[in-house]
Amino acid sequence: MSEERSKDDDLEDLLTAVRAEEKAAFPKLLERYRPLLQKKIARYAGKAGEDEKADTEQEAIFALHRAAMRYRPMKEVTFGLYAEICIDNALKSRYRQEKRRRQAAEKAGIPIIVSLDEEEENIYESFQDTVVEQENVKALLARITKELSTYEQKVFELYMQGLSVEEMANRLGRTEKSVRNAITRLLSKLRQKLG
Repeated sequence: MSEERSKDDDLEDLLTAVRAEEKAAFPKLLERYRPLLQKKIARYAGKAGEDEKADTEQEAIFALHRAAMRYRPMKEVTFGLYAEICIDNALKSRYRQEKRRRQAAEKAGIPIIVSLDEEEENIYESFQDTVVEQENVKALLARITKELSTYEQKVFELYMQGLSVEEMANRLGRTEKSVRNAITRLLSKLRQKLG
C-alpha cells in the first residue's frame, strides 16, 4: 500500500511540476506514458505514412500535456484514465477534421494521392474496429444505464466527450458542484458495477 501511495505521490509531484512549467517535468511524464501514446498512435495512424504518424504522435503529445495541465485529482478518476480519454478525444477530433478536409478536397476536384490498396485496408480495419468498439460500448452502456439516474447519464455522456465541469454545468443548467457530485456518484457506481 505504501509503494502504491508513493507512486501516486510521485505522479502528483510530477503533474505539479508540469503545471509549474519546470523544463524536465513534461519529458519525464511523456516517458512514463509513452506506452499509452504508442497504443493510441497505432490505433489512429496504424498503416498511415510516416508524416501522418508523426502528426498523430504530435497531437497525442499535445493532448497529454493539456491533460496534465487540466487534471485535478479526484478519488474515482486516475490521471491515467483522464489522459487516455483526453488523448482519444483529441485524436478522434483530428481524424474527423482530416476526413472533412479530404471530403472538401474531393468536392473541389483536388486529387488526394492514396493508393487504393492502402485506402481499402484502412477502411476495412477501421470498419472492424468500429464494429467491435460499438458492440463493446453498447454492452457497457446497457450495464451502466441500469445503475445511473437520468441526470447521471447526461453527466456521464458529457464527461466521456471530454467536457470540463464548467462546460457540463453550462450545458445542463446546473451548478459545477452539482456536476462534480454527479461525477463522484456515477464513477463510484461504475467502479462497483465494473469492479
